[in-house]
Amino acid sequence: MFNEETLSFLRDLARNNERSWFVANKARYDLSVKDPSVAVAEMIASDLAEAYGQPFRSKIFRIHRDLRFSKDPTPYNTHVHMSFVPDGAQDAVAAWLLGLSPTYFTLGCGAMVFARPALGKFRESVAGPAGEHFAAVLSELRIDGIRLSEPELKRVPAPWPKDHPSAGLLRHKGLVGWIDAEPEDGLGPGMREATRAGFARLSPLFELLSGV
Repeated sequence: MFNEETLSFLRDLARNNERSWFVANKARYDLSVKDPSVAVAEMIASDLAEAYGQPFRSKIFRIHRDLRFSKDPTPYNTHVHMSFVPDGAQDAVAAWLLGLSPTYFTLGCGAMVFARPALGKFRESVAGPAGEHFAAVLSELRIDGIRLSEPELKRVPAPWPKDHPSAGLLRHKGLVGWIDAEPEDGLGPGMREATRAGFARLSPLFELLSGV
């Protein structure tokens, strides 16, 4: 499980975001961040498999930042992010998401950016009779305090008219629901129940997008 030392290391890394410091503290990183991340990922994948009756595969995002197109030269991420999708689903539309940093503990569900085939299916779906159901589910999620990602496009894409009843949904290139919590909520034994409860609240979005 993540613990106070996980957050302590990430805080120290933010103040010393350079290779020499990281190399000198590699053993501490392994003990306080890397090993707990593997344990948490295995735990959540197991819980999701139990909840949905199918195996899930996890992805723990690298601590090393991709600097190829970034103006920020710092080499390391100061957070832990991971995702979970049904095992064997090469074109899964929705993923479960988890993030921990010294300033947040976040649970999410959805797609940051739909793959091209999924984007086409999503638009066709919300532009048709299912659009009303989509809107109703998203409305219920907002009422429950779920933060939904904003549309990325300023205009409704062709061939749909700008006054289409599902104009807001059609302007999405991805769709994610988020539950924002304090970092302490992601630490210790209570984190498992917090994750289960949070994912249960987000499950309508997972089922909605999985049906696209």
